[in-house]
Amino acid sequence: MHPLVNFLMPALLAAPPAAPAPEAAVAAVLDDWHLAAAQADENRYFGHLAEEAVFLGTDGSERWGKAAFRVFAHPFFAEEPRIAEEKKLKLVTRKILHFLHP
Repeated sequence: MHPLVNFLMPALLAAPPAAPAPEAAVAAVLDDWHLAAAQADENRYFGHLAEEAVFLGTDGSERWGKAAFRVFAHPFFAEEPRIAEEKKLKLVTRKILHFLHP
């Protein structure tokens, strides 16, 4: 066996597994975020948001800082976690946009 193979083989075998594609990582976070909402898991839902996060509501003028949005949303999370049971929601498609920095 070539000496280079003996040198490289342990390094190749010890290499960490490849990280998931960025799109897959984003999709996993979004899926868990939506599942946390459906299960009324307030801590997990807001745990996905950075402290400086801004939630954009459905109205064009709606802008919520994380703390204000949590105060607003708390009563909904405090109700029985029934959304996932009553409505079987299925993600049909998702668009992930890449913002390019100059």
